[in-house]
Amino acid sequence: VDAFATIQGGIDGVAAGGTVNVRAGAYHESPHITKSLTLAGDSRDTTTIDLLPADLASGTYVSSLQIGGQNVTVSGLTIVGHSAVGSGLANSDIYVESGVATVNIQNNRLLVGQIGPGANGDDGMGILTTYTAAPATFVGAINVTGNIITPAATSASRAFYINPGVTTFNFLGNTISGEFDARSFSQANNADIENNVISGNGTSKGIGVW
Repeated sequence: VDAFATIQGGIDGVAAGGTVNVRAGAYHESPHITKSLTLAGDSRDTTTIDLLPADLASGTYVSSLQIGGQNVTVSGLTIVGHSAVGSGLANSDIYVESGVATVNIQNNRLLVGQIGPGANGDDGMGILTTYTAAPATFVGAINVTGNIITPAATSASRAFYINPGVTTFNFLGNTISGEFDARSFSQANNADIENNVISGNGTSKGIGVW
């Protein structure tokens, strides 16, 4: 078993189809998953990815945890997104590239930052996908199960935004709580959103399906 100092080191070092086991602890980075693999934290209560600032040239979009591998599972992590500073950008916690086959996001905690006056429309989200109208580059399926999604601070923008370009989006058994000031949307071709617990406050906007 190889050991690496960073999550990105484990991602780069593992063979396609393998598993990167992340020990309990805090990791200050914005990993980019470029191959099929499982990224498995010890537990969302003990294993944290503290994303880099969104304005930093981190190598991922808005310094997210970016998924570009064909078949990827992310589980057992707390992912901390940060709010915008001044006219800068907030993180989006998980960003899914176009053209991948299956993404499983399960049993994580996503702490979502709040946007500022310089928002670009893609920041301040728990889960974000790439917009595409070309069927050849659609994502096959995104399965989001058993996660907890809350603002990192007092409020956040959106829990998720699934753009056109996803064939199937399943959002099952998750908990969304706290003040999200913009509605979460799925524009996937097919969506199953059920058995979730959603409790908002303040100006929370809820969930929509187009």
